[in-house]
Amino acid sequence: MDNAVTTHELKIISEYFMEVKSGKKPFEVRVNDRGFNVGDVLILKEWLPNEQKFSGREDVKIITYILDNEAYCKPGYVIMALKGIRQEEGCKFKGVNELLKKVDSEIEEARKLIPIMAMGMVVVRKLIVDAQKEGKK
Repeated sequence: MDNAVTTHELKIISEYFMEVKSGKKPFEVRVNDRGFNVGDVLILKEWLPNEQKFSGREDVKIITYILDNEAYCKPGYVIMALKGIRQEEGCKFKGVNELLKKVDSEIEEARKLIPIMAMGMVVVRKLIVDAQKEGKK
Protein backbone atom coordinates (compact mmCIF):
# COMPACT_ATOMS: atom_id res chain seq x y z
CA MET A 1 0.00 0.00 0.00
CA ASP A 2 1.79 3.15 -1.25
CA ASN A 3 -0.19 5.71 0.79
CA ALA A 4 0.02 3.87 4.07
CA VAL A 5 0.60 6.04 7.11
CA THR A 6 3.26 4.69 9.41
CA THR A 7 3.56 5.43 13.11
CA HIS A 8 7.16 5.76 14.30
CA GLU A 9 8.09 5.67 17.99
CA LEU A 10 11.28 7.69 18.44
CA LYS A 11 13.54 8.63 21.33
CA ILE A 12 14.14 12.34 21.78
CA ILE A 13 16.53 13.60 24.42
CA SER A 14 15.06 15.80 27.11
CA GLU A 15 17.12 18.76 25.89
CA TYR A 16 14.95 18.91 22.76
CA PHE A 17 11.70 17.32 23.95
CA MET A 18 10.08 20.47 25.40
CA GLU A 19 11.28 22.59 22.46
CA VAL A 20 9.50 20.25 20.03
CA LYS A 21 6.44 19.76 22.27
CA SER A 22 5.94 23.53 22.67
CA GLY A 23 6.30 24.13 18.93
CA LYS A 24 9.41 26.28 19.38
CA LYS A 25 11.33 23.65 17.38
CA PRO A 26 8.83 22.56 14.69
CA PHE A 27 11.27 20.23 12.96
CA GLU A 28 13.33 17.13 13.60
CA VAL A 29 16.62 16.09 11.98
CA ARG A 30 16.98 12.33 11.74
CA VAL A 31 18.81 9.57 9.94
CA ASN A 32 16.29 8.35 7.38
CA ASP A 33 16.61 4.71 8.40
CA ARG A 34 12.82 4.27 8.64
CA GLY A 35 11.67 5.60 5.29
CA PHE A 36 9.82 8.60 6.76
CA ASN A 37 6.98 10.00 4.63
CA VAL A 38 4.79 13.09 4.75
CA GLY A 39 1.68 12.20 6.78
CA ASP A 40 3.47 9.68 8.99
CA VAL A 41 2.90 9.99 12.73
CA LEU A 42 5.79 10.38 15.16
CA ILE A 43 5.38 9.41 18.79
CA LEU A 44 8.30 11.22 20.42
CA LYS A 45 9.32 9.64 23.72
CA GLU A 46 11.44 11.76 26.04
CA TRP A 47 14.76 10.00 26.74
CA LEU A 48 16.88 10.83 29.78
CA PRO A 49 20.42 10.07 28.56
CA ASN A 50 22.12 10.40 31.96
CA GLU A 51 19.71 7.89 33.48
CA GLN A 52 19.43 5.73 30.33
CA LYS A 53 15.64 5.55 30.57
CA PHE A 54 12.45 7.11 29.27
CA SER A 55 10.79 9.83 31.35
CA GLY A 56 7.28 8.64 30.47
CA ARG A 57 6.46 11.87 28.65
CA GLU A 58 5.46 11.65 25.00
CA ASP A 59 4.33 13.97 22.24
CA VAL A 60 2.56 13.09 18.99
CA LYS A 61 3.41 14.92 15.77
CA ILE A 62 2.56 14.52 12.09
CA ILE A 63 5.23 14.95 9.42
CA THR A 64 4.13 17.79 7.10
CA TYR A 65 7.27 18.19 4.96
CA ILE A 66 10.54 16.33 4.41
CA LEU A 67 13.74 17.91 3.13
CA ASP A 68 16.26 15.33 1.94
CA ASN A 69 18.36 17.43 -0.44
CA GLU A 70 22.05 16.67 0.15
CA ALA A 71 22.84 20.36 -0.50
CA TYR A 72 21.20 21.01 2.90
CA CYS A 73 21.36 17.67 4.73
CA LYS A 74 24.10 15.14 5.36
CA PRO A 75 23.69 12.10 3.11
CA GLY A 76 21.14 9.71 4.61
CA TYR A 77 19.59 12.40 6.85
CA VAL A 78 16.28 14.25 6.55
CA ILE A 79 14.83 17.39 8.09
CA MET A 80 11.14 16.87 8.86
CA ALA A 81 8.64 19.66 9.48
CA LEU A 82 6.25 18.66 12.26
CA LYS A 83 2.72 19.62 13.22
CA GLY A 84 1.31 18.87 16.64
CA ILE A 85 -1.90 17.06 17.42
CA ARG A 86 -3.53 19.16 20.13
CA GLN A 87 -6.68 18.97 22.13
CA GLU A 88 -8.79 21.99 23.03
CA GLU A 89 -7.43 23.77 26.10
CA GLY A 90 -9.34 22.72 29.19
CA CYS A 91 -11.04 19.85 27.37
CA LYS A 92 -12.32 17.31 29.90
CA PHE A 93 -13.58 13.87 28.97
CA LYS A 94 -16.43 12.27 30.86
CA GLY A 95 -16.61 8.52 30.91
CA VAL A 96 -13.03 8.11 29.73
CA ASN A 97 -12.85 4.43 30.68
CA GLU A 98 -15.97 3.65 28.66
CA LEU A 99 -14.61 5.65 25.75
CA LEU A 100 -11.28 3.78 25.92
CA LYS A 101 -13.09 0.41 25.97
CA LYS A 102 -15.07 1.42 22.89
CA VAL A 103 -11.93 2.60 21.10
CA ASP A 104 -10.09 -0.62 22.05
CA SER A 105 -12.97 -2.67 20.64
CA GLU A 106 -12.99 -0.61 17.44
CA ILE A 107 -9.20 -1.02 17.11
CA GLU A 108 -9.54 -4.81 17.22
CA GLU A 109 -12.28 -4.76 14.58
CA ALA A 110 -10.30 -2.35 12.41
CA ARG A 111 -7.18 -4.52 12.62
CA LYS A 112 -9.20 -7.30 11.03
CA LEU A 113 -10.49 -5.06 8.25
CA ILE A 114 -8.24 -2.13 7.45
CA PRO A 115 -4.72 -1.79 8.94
CA ILE A 116 -4.56 1.97 8.22
CA MET A 117 -7.77 2.59 10.13
CA ALA A 118 -6.40 0.66 13.08
CA MET A 119 -3.26 2.82 13.17
CA GLY A 120 -5.37 5.96 13.15
CA MET A 121 -7.52 4.65 15.98
CA VAL A 122 -4.41 3.80 18.01
CA VAL A 123 -3.38 7.46 17.65
CA VAL A 124 -6.90 8.56 18.72
CA ARG A 125 -6.66 6.31 21.77
CA LYS A 126 -3.27 7.80 22.67
CA LEU A 127 -4.71 11.32 22.37
CA ILE A 128 -7.57 10.42 24.73
CA VAL A 129 -5.17 8.93 27.29
CA ASP A 130 -2.85 11.98 26.99
CA ALA A 131 -5.78 14.36 27.43
CA GLN A 132 -6.87 12.41 30.50
CA LYS A 133 -3.34 12.66 31.95
CA GLU A 134 -3.21 16.41 31.21
CA GLY A 135 -6.59 16.88 32.91
CA LYS A 136 -5.25 15.31 36.13
CA LYS A 137 -2.33 17.76 36.39
